[in-house]
Amino acid sequence: TVSASTKGAVTSTGGTVTKPTKECVKWSVNDVMTWIGNIANGIYNKYAYLFCLNNIDGIQLINITKMDLEKMGIKNNTEQTLLLQHIQRLKRLNASSNSNSNSSLTLQCA
Repeated sequence: TVSASTKGAVTSTGGTVTKPTKECVKWSVNDVMTWIGNIANGIYNKYAYLFCLNNIDGIQLINITKMDLEKMGIKNNTEQTLLLQHIQRLKRLNASSNSNSNSSLTLQCA
């Protein structure tokens, strides 16, 4: 079940990207867990708990590094790279959103 706060969170299913309804920098740890669980048809759901244990919220998510993922316990190099690609996609959606808005201080995912 997708929580109301991340309903429409950026997911990648069959090449489709769905825009979220909430600014990702305002995402709570639970919102991040929901997003992790929904990307790529749920194949990263096994890592959602690690994001919870490490208190990764929206701001931390968009700044996470490969080294951070490894320290969290995500050891598979391929999965680290793919997760970072999904996060980069989220950041790109942010950037394109900001270029279309009047506020450069508001980081949005849609």
